[in-house]
Amino acid sequence: QKCTPHTPHSNAHSTITVVCSPTDDVDVDVAEEKQMEQEQEKKQLQQYHHHAWNLSISADSLTSSLNPKQLLNEDVMNFYLALLQDRNNRRCLQTQTSAQCCRVLLMSTHFYTRLTYTGYKYANVLRWTRKEKLHDKGLNDIETIFDVDKLIFPVHLNNNHWTVGCVNFKESKIEYYDSFNSRGNHFFGVMHKYLRDESRDKLNQDFTCNGWDMDDHLDKQPQQTKGYDCGVFALKCIECVGDDLHPRYTSNTTKQLNMFRKQMKDAIVC
Repeated sequence: QKCTPHTPHSNAHSTITVVCSPTDDVDVDVAEEKQMEQEQEKKQLQQYHHHAWNLSISADSLTSSLNPKQLLNEDVMNFYLALLQDRNNRRCLQTQTSAQCCRVLLMSTHFYTRLTYTGYKYANVLRWTRKEKLHDKGLNDIETIFDVDKLIFPVHLNNNHWTVGCVNFKESKIEYYDSFNSRGNHFFGVMHKYLRDESRDKLNQDFTCNGWDMDDHLDKQPQQTKGYDCGVFALKCIECVGDDLHPRYTSNTTKQLNMFRKQMKDAIVC
């Protein structure tokens, strides 16, 4: 409403009466609210892109997945993996010698799933590590996976739990990390076959894991207490292992996990 003074008499002792009449204030409020809703919808539809990994993710998907107590979807996981790969590339480019940087190759959430789809299927992933593919990821000085220090990737265990696999060429061992503390015997067998076939395909020679260690880090890594946190644990583990660190961070508190989620979101949107 709009209020204006009104003088009913013109004598010196006349009183001023305030008369109120409807205005367009309500319409303005509705317009402002509608504009805010449109801006919010626009933000939700905003897309973030990572061209080297051919990834796109919406702000809405990002927010809903990285909110507390939510399962991470694969789009978010792969986007963060791409950023970790970029970070490692930059670090190794800035160091004077290769010994100062742990050179890693990170694979997407689809790699191990495709490799073990309906049994072991090397043919499903043999093209994923060709020289051109590695160069597309920014590893321009790498010819094959055998030139990196570590090959790291998420493992979707039983299609309902995220764990982490690592081929540690630097220390001649295959590593498996599970925040539910399971053994990695099956994973080790799969990776033996993969390394053999990858060597035959890319190097035209046999590869053996004789003398290599198999380490599933039982009771030596952070453990989750909530079922929806496995994706966060997996990504944080990959980040540590890629930095050549053992994942000994304290992450069994809600505050710490929510901080990890926020860090991931900030890294993607910045």
